[in-house]
Amino acid sequence: MLDPTLYPQLLAENKQTTFLTKGSLRHGDGNLLTVELLSSESYIDALNPPQPFGAQTDYDKVNPGVRKPLMITKASKWYPGGAGGVPAVAGLNGADLALTWSLDELGPAITDDRQNSHRLVLTEEGQFKGWDYKAGFNYAYSKRTVEFLSGFLRTPGLYKGVADGVLNPFGPQDDAGKAYLDSISADGLVNRRAEVHYYGPDLTLNRELMPLGGGALALAVGADLHRETYRDASGDIGDAVVYKVSGTPNRYPHGARTVLGTYLELDAPFTKQLNVNLAVRADRFSDFGTTFNPKASVRYEPSKALMLRATASTGFRAPTLPELYGTPQTRVPSISKWDDPVLCPSATPGISGTGTLTTDPKYAGLNLDAAKVCGSTLTVLTGANPDLEPETSKTFTAGIVIEPVKNLVASLDFWNVEMKGTIAQISEDTIFGDVNKYNKLFVRNADGTLAYITKTRLNMGGLRTRGIDASLNYTLPTASMGRFGLSFDGTYVSKYEGQNEEGGDWFDSVGKPGALSTGATSANTYVFKWKHNLRLSWSKGGFGTQLTQSCTSSYIDTNALPSQKPGQPFYNEIEPYILYNLTANYAWNKKLKFTLGVNNLLDVDPPLSNQRLSSRVVFAQNIAKPIGRAYNVRVNYTF
Repeated sequence: MLDPTLYPQLLAENKQTTFLTKGSLRHGDGNLLTVELLSSESYIDALNPPQPFGAQTDYDKVNPGVRKPLMITKASKWYPGGAGGVPAVAGLNGADLALTWSLDELGPAITDDRQNSHRLVLTEEGQFKGWDYKAGFNYAYSKRTVEFLSGFLRTPGLYKGVADGVLNPFGPQDDAGKAYLDSISADGLVNRRAEVHYYGPDLTLNRELMPLGGGALALAVGADLHRETYRDASGDIGDAVVYKVSGTPNRYPHGARTVLGTYLELDAPFTKQLNVNLAVRADRFSDFGTTFNPKASVRYEPSKALMLRATASTGFRAPTLPELYGTPQTRVPSISKWDDPVLCPSATPGISGTGTLTTDPKYAGLNLDAAKVCGSTLTVLTGANPDLEPETSKTFTAGIVIEPVKNLVASLDFWNVEMKGTIAQISEDTIFGDVNKYNKLFVRNADGTLAYITKTRLNMGGLRTRGIDASLNYTLPTASMGRFGLSFDGTYVSKYEGQNEEGGDWFDSVGKPGALSTGATSANTYVFKWKHNLRLSWSKGGFGTQLTQSCTSSYIDTNALPSQKPGQPFYNEIEPYILYNLTANYAWNKKLKFTLGVNNLLDVDPPLSNQRLSSRVVFAQNIAKPIGRAYNVRVNYTF
């Protein structure tokens, strides 16, 4: 089988095109009609290692009829020592052979992943009987299509070709073999189509109710009703090509829900210095019921130079339709190689390759192969989970804003968030870091062999985090040299703790890998203790320029286990990562504007990383890109 590392791809070929248009029309007595249309298309042509066949033959007894061993018999002319000319192999007695095979002559397997998105927003604003109103209708549609570009074959056809003696798994194909490969090619066929629809009306009404010491008491009420639909279809060709790899035949996941939301908000300026805002929102989900979430905020401004503010609120996030009904539960290879805790026990199961093949006599009849259960790729169960429950949260913020001199504004805001029922996937590192605790995630067959490790999306335990946001803005206008500006935004995270189950231990992941994996989840794998953006700008007339510095603090790399220390194998710490971007713009007139930009001005290389998110990743992709210095041009024209 070909080594996947021979086909590295740090950045897949990709392109994104976006079109945005917006128009407004004044009509009647001050009414405003607005129409906005956004359309985009993007694609990624991903290069992968050649399609493997027979790589999971030892799991055939686990998934009968799905994962089938790739066999060649002595009846084939391509059997070693047979009429096809394949050299004989000493020790073979004519027994059937189980094979592992990738066809290097096909080259890498390339897929085209293309997404088209469209959004139409209609809005009507005006006044009616003392109320300001805003009524709208939203429609959004997104389609994703995945096509086999090259290097893909129908798996059943290949198995039959080997069994019938047409294909030579040990060398080049003859003319009959080449013609047969062409006949079972899946190149150019669509593997997957997914569609999402979102549509519905919304309405907001607001008016002043009565005068207070600092202004008018204002009321706002609103409602929105929308329908969400989701469908993800993989046809027969997908089953024929990828079922051998995934271990589970594809299905046609789909789901839909209707959501009705209503809210009420009161804004009360009791005095010129004190303002209180109270709000409540109710949402009714057709698949989850109703939830109520209040919010209260207060702002106190004793002088122009000082303002104090605070908020408290609760939140609710229903699982998305893909999280509930998306990709069906599918068996796939593990991201990393591990020792089977039962069949290859180790005193340090979190470090692959430290186990030894079990000598327990009850497994003697399995004829275990150490290469398959020790330091090996195991099977994990991934996918959607229709039993997910909503996440809930509580948030509190408190801050101060000062303006000690004209044109200088600085702020500090403390925030604290607590969540329950976090939707996430537990990481493999966490599972193997304590195999006794997570023993229930290892699902075994009757004979003790591993069926799979459960890694579907789950409602984990809680998540609690807190920190401080800091900002500073200063502008310096001059008579002859234009306007200079300095702005700064930074975030300091003092705590980011997660639980793998309700009532379990808390794990702080600030500056190190988290216990929970990412994806379409609310949990982050990496949380930086500090990150900021610093911007220096200048403008005069139609000219302007800006220099931006972005910085993320250092952190421990992903496969440095909690027990590892600096200097031990696989320990790595990513240094602070700093980038500079430069832009310059010129406004030709009020309608036409040109912008030139340079990203990664100093051409800084991405830091090397132990991330094991895919075989292609060798750099810290969570903070960097492999592109290096890049130039961009933008033209804006306003009608």
